[in-house]
Amino acid sequence: MNIRNLKDQPLDEIQVKKAGRQIKGFLIGLLKVVIIIGISYIILGPLITIIANSFFTANDLYNPVVMLLPAEGTLQNYITSFTRMTYCDNICICDLTDTDPDSDLFHGRIWICKI
Repeated sequence: MNIRNLKDQPLDEIQVKKAGRQIKGFLIGLLKVVIIIGISYIILGPLITIIANSFFTANDLYNPVVMLLPAEGTLQNYITSFTRMTYCDNICICDLTDTDPDSDLFHGRIWICKI
């Protein structure tokens, strides 16, 4: 359809076509937003649940009423984790020129190396 045909048509028909395009654009934009939010929830949902569960007490874990936010938030799980685990023993800071890769120091450790 060219411009000459649009000039010959009544004004109401042109407005209807314009409104139809605007509604179509709005619905497509809304569908895009719904899809992006859905994909984000699928990806971030488990991560949010894991982080929220890390602040639960033992009573909150077994309470079926508590879902996402703990009734009694605590940092005790993190304190216990850092005191019982040997994180500092397994993290080594080294210089790449000073170490031998065949030694037993490399096995089972996290290395933070400066080059």
